[in-house]
Amino acid sequence: MKKTTPVPAMPEREILEGVAVRLVTDGERKRYDGLLDGQHYLKSGQLVGEQLRYVAECCGRWLALLSWSAGSFHLADRD
Repeated sequence: MKKTTPVPAMPEREILEGVAVRLVTDGERKRYDGLLDGQHYLKSGQLVGEQLRYVAECCGRWLALLSWSAGSFHLADRD
């Protein structure tokens, strides 16, 4: 059975076309960390190693924060 993916209606597509995901600049880092600390239930957390911070925005308004960091190299309890 072939699965079909629903296509958003035109008004939804128009909204999504205005959404962009981009890297956070050095100047935006304080705002990013403050929002994460104030809004996320885990707070800002400690990102270790190499890190990527992205923001999804539409019309200059931040909609979502995305963070990635390197995995732990060595965890004694798991090894």
